[in-house]
Amino acid sequence: MFMIQHIKYFIIPLLIFTSVSCQQSTKPAKEKPVKSENISNISVKDIRVFVFYKSFGFCNSMVDYFTQKEAEDLYADKIFNIKKNEEKEIDLFSVLDEEKWNCLKENLNLQNTSQIKVVKTKEDFPFDNLLLINDKYLLVSRDGYFFVFATKEKQKILVSDEKNNRDNLENFTSLFDVKLTGLSVVNDKKKKLFEKYGLDFTMLCNCNSPSMYVSNTSKDFTIFNYCDQADVKNIKNKFTSKITKLEVVNKKLVISTVSGLKISFEKFENENLFEMKVLEGKFPLKYVGTDVKSIYTTQPEKFQKVNCGDYSG
Repeated sequence: MFMIQHIKYFIIPLLIFTSVSCQQSTKPAKEKPVKSENISNISVKDIRVFVFYKSFGFCNSMVDYFTQKEAEDLYADKIFNIKKNEEKEIDLFSVLDEEKWNCLKENLNLQNTSQIKVVKTKEDFPFDNLLLINDKYLLVSRDGYFFVFATKEKQKILVSDEKNNRDNLENFTSLFDVKLTGLSVVNDKKKKLFEKYGLDFTMLCNCNSPSMYVSNTSKDFTIFNYCDQADVKNIKNKFTSKITKLEVVNKKLVISTVSGLKISFEKFENENLFEMKVLEGKFPLKYVGTDVKSIYTTQPEKFQKVNCGDYSG
């Protein structure tokens, strides 16, 4: 019976990756994906490098095999090195039905004129057949979810040449190349800044809050757990993405990254205190903590710290 249900999805090999998801009910194993071919052995001109971008469920399907967070975590560390000679242009509707294409358009802001290619790889299912969209997105589907990988090109920081914008960026120099620590209101009756805000129990005792680091040298944006006090480059469990754009909009520093995460920092009460907002994408929570603060400081030593007492976590 299982085979009969799936015959219609396997007319051509590529549909292995586009259609089995709605039928399959087994939760995928969470083994760490095997890294692709070593990039150093391939000519840079002949490959495209893709890193995990986002996942989302088939728009008109009820997915209960695993949660959205589990879907995000499933291939978060996966990297694809695709040789250009493995790409083959193909007709869109030979591999996608209209419903799934509309779902992709909605989530990736695609047009009907999008260029579609199929990529054959030597990797195990479900990576043996992939869709390449506009030379930008690499796509696989599984268990009711689309998993999208975005091209990782060497990009320079895109900053306007206008003098005003350069001057505005200078106002945020205290935010670069320093650990940004989250703060909470620990005593709303206090008026003094360093007494009203502080490092709370969740951060200090439960180790469940992320810190951030914006590098103006390597152009990396890094998120890590506050309790990981090592040098940022030596922290093992962290999220790092290249910065693709820095700009000042309405007195806010806006940072865009290759992962799709776009956030803003606005000065809050003094030059070393910033209000953070997520503008686009999803703030990563894996390893870094789930209690994301909205206020960050470059000088945590000046603020109140909650006493953990005998609590050991």
